[in-house]
Amino acid sequence: IFLPMTSIHVFSNQDDAYIVWHYESTIKDCVGFALYRKRKGKKEEVIETWVGFENEPHKPHEKRPSTQWPIQRFMWTDHLVGKGDDVQYKVVPIIADAKGKIKTDDSQATEWSSNTTLVADKDIEVYFNRGIISSQFVANEFSFLQKQNKKMSLKQAIADTKLPLRKFLGGDLAQKLTEQLDAIIADKTMELYACLFEVDEPKLQEQLIKIGKRAHIILANGAYDTKSKDENAAARENLSPHCDISNRMVSRGLSHNKFMVVTKNKAPLYTWTGSTNWTNNGIYTQVNNGLLVHKKEVADYFMAQWKLIKQAGNNYPQTFVKHNSKVQSADKIRTWFTPTLAQEDMNDARKLIADATHGILFLMFNPGPKNTLFNAIQEKHHKTPGIFVHGILNQDPGSAKDPVLFLHRGHREYVDVITILPQNVDDDFGFWQKEINGYLVKIHSKVIVIDAFTDNPIVITGSHNLGERASMDNDENMNIITGNKKLAEQYAVNIMSVYDHYRSRYLRSQNPGKKVWKGLVKNDSWQSYFQTGGQAAEIKFWLNMKDETAKPAKGKKK
Repeated sequence: IFLPMTSIHVFSNQDDAYIVWHYESTIKDCVGFALYRKRKGKKEEVIETWVGFENEPHKPHEKRPSTQWPIQRFMWTDHLVGKGDDVQYKVVPIIADAKGKIKTDDSQATEWSSNTTLVADKDIEVYFNRGIISSQFVANEFSFLQKQNKKMSLKQAIADTKLPLRKFLGGDLAQKLTEQLDAIIADKTMELYACLFEVDEPKLQEQLIKIGKRAHIILANGAYDTKSKDENAAARENLSPHCDISNRMVSRGLSHNKFMVVTKNKAPLYTWTGSTNWTNNGIYTQVNNGLLVHKKEVADYFMAQWKLIKQAGNNYPQTFVKHNSKVQSADKIRTWFTPTLAQEDMNDARKLIADATHGILFLMFNPGPKNTLFNAIQEKHHKTPGIFVHGILNQDPGSAKDPVLFLHRGHREYVDVITILPQNVDDDFGFWQKEINGYLVKIHSKVIVIDAFTDNPIVITGSHNLGERASMDNDENMNIITGNKKLAEQYAVNIMSVYDHYRSRYLRSQNPGKKVWKGLVKNDSWQSYFQTGGQAAEIKFWLNMKDETAKPAKGKKK
């Protein structure tokens, strides 16, 4: 009996496991795969799915084991594992006979994958939230809450600290940030020094007030406009009597940092940075990340930057800009602060993108229309069309006709705002339920991962929106971390989880008003979709296999 060569690999961060498997040839009569999970010290279990065969009767929100409703893909995100779990996976083909009856074919199963533990890197921890409102889970959970209280709004549900919905959306990101502040409250020898763009989350304000004068905060005027020159007026009034508040009321650009340095006995201890504003939206209704760096040298130069920003007051003195135009570095981390004189930060990142050899993944928010790192990624793909590129650019809904743009296997695909608002799933169809109408800003993370599964992966992340305005006009931080395989993997898993969520909604939007997909097919034809072109390249990317079929793109470069 000929058995196709198989392989299965698992990638993870602290919140999800991303499983990818490979079969060398088509499996005859295979209608999908059953996916099995084995937690350390426990019995194996069949992972459930919520999509069955087309036109099959089912109950709303029903789930069944993947032995009954198989997975018609070669990759899967397991959202039901979490921090500290030690897991293995295997897949087993599901075969349909001539009468349509299905059964597992253990003779063609993969081996169990290697053990994967969902933990952070000890020196650099990354945390993610689950701030996607337009999802089946949120629709189901909110429907349940409204059955108990018809007057409850989504905003009220998210604000209620006792409800599981808030905890779910905030994820490990919200938990870690509040844990850090609680630790500072408890230890009187600790202080925090923060530069914050926005602060409106009541829980965080409450914690800062408890820290008191040991909380040294440079508070910006946020996303100000000509009418309201201080978006943080309420927060400033709440915090000023209790905390050590310094104002940074800029009129050029944005004071856009969201970093914190924590000290113990006056010595810098660790740094918290990332994309997350200390707001209800930032933590619970947008895709964001938080980076915790346990390196004293990094904490030292972030502390020095905090002092420079405080000295700058509401201005941008030339000495401050000149200082920012030189990189700060320590042990495979280099940080650019802005504004710079001549986009020194962007030029550093552009070179890394140009030198990519294997693949680029990204999430971006509002980098601008030109001279951005998104443009640099496009240029790289034009010059090296075989390189694997996946990502989402979420443009500012207030300043762009097409606020979301996918770069799908290197090709630009514009979508209008309807694609990522819940109206894109605006009725019940197939196994999908109508989703909640939510918020405009979906993707707020700013992260690029280059050559994630090579010997020299690179992660670029921080508050920086990855465009020339952030480089030349704003207070920002851009952190370039090299050679940290675990960190690159964790960001890659997060990016692909977000990408896959919105990609499915995009595909449906291409045929508005049509129920283009009704469920699984009960034959083996679905496999051909993954055997050529971009789909095969995606599997090869994750398994770090060279794409021998890649050919240069034809036609003019635009």
